[in-house]
Amino acid sequence: MWQEVQFGIALESPAANHLATRALGFPRTFDNPAEELLFYLHRPGHRVATNPRDKIYGILGLLRGSSSAQEIGIHPSYEASVETVFQEVTTRLIATSRNLNVLGFCYPHVPRKAAAAAATPLPRWVADWKTAGSLLKPMLEDAKGNRRVTNASRGLKAKPRWEDDGNTLVLEGHVVDAIARVSIRGYGQGGGDKHIFTDVSEEEEDEEQATHPESESSFRNIWNRIKHNCNSTWGGVEYIVLRNAVYVDWEAFAADVQPTNPGTTHGDDPMSVLCRTLCTGTLAPGSLPETTNIFKDWLDNLAPIRKLKSWRVDRVGGVFALAGLIRYIKSTRNSFGEFPKRIRHTEDRKLGASEKGWLCLLPKATQQGDQLVVLNGAGFLLF
Repeated sequence: MWQEVQFGIALESPAANHLATRALGFPRTFDNPAEELLFYLHRPGHRVATNPRDKIYGILGLLRGSSSAQEIGIHPSYEASVETVFQEVTTRLIATSRNLNVLGFCYPHVPRKAAAAAATPLPRWVADWKTAGSLLKPMLEDAKGNRRVTNASRGLKAKPRWEDDGNTLVLEGHVVDAIARVSIRGYGQGGGDKHIFTDVSEEEEDEEQATHPESESSFRNIWNRIKHNCNSTWGGVEYIVLRNAVYVDWEAFAADVQPTNPGTTHGDDPMSVLCRTLCTGTLAPGSLPETTNIFKDWLDNLAPIRKLKSWRVDRVGGVFALAGLIRYIKSTRNSFGEFPKRIRHTEDRKLGASEKGWLCLLPKATQQGDQLVVLNGAGFLLF
């Protein structure tokens, strides 16, 4: 919602966490207490809690009605396991709201650390609220943070039921298509994974301080900081170039697919479909014509990276990153354009094509053959 554009890439503002917390106090209208609770669970998701249960219980007091938590059916219990608490909350949110918005936070459900892998696994339909990093922002808001007015199931209510002692969620819906092709994954924020120097861990720093004289240890600390800063800078260079290189690949993917999305006619420009797919309805003030214009300007800015890829320079990672950055800065010296602000959500996703020829933006773990379904109560398509 609060973004700044650096080198043509929309990033969250350094003040985004603070502003997101302040936004909790803005007046909003909710259809039911469950919708209100999901809003509060989502907004401060970047915050940490010593006890993971407090990611839920700690915000119940923000609900406007004094009995809202009881209406949803949530009764705080610190004796229950974290997994039980998360599963109960997800169950109550679905049952009370009669929609599936919370499922937007449940995928992909992959532990990040080996220690997490040993923990009791959650069912795939249960949101893991322990870390914001394991949450997928649902397609309930556009790139500017405005609530979407579209609804994949046309407002139909979910009719959920649970089997296997509450561990299996059964829903009603229709299979509408299947994924025929997927592109490479969009580059996630955080920089590249190649380093100029080998980074030193905190444990290794502590060991060096204990085994070397103070003067030598101070020199080593300075050197380690220099190496870390060099790695961070190089990671940023890689991030800028490789992320834009993915968009060049997506451009070629769309041209090859010749998409036939609903609303298109035979002979429509694939780039027009790509534009609408990437911005997911977040149009410029002048609607689709103006959005198309800023999209074309953005494609023009990618020309240097497109040319380097055509020369196969991308096979030499370091040369590609450095040359790509220099040429990209030169091409965008006047402006990075407005389109990057509308595609922040493409990070860490894939572009794909369905068997019907529809071009679509997909979760990063989507594979060929995955079914595309519309479930009653879902505001977005599920895979």
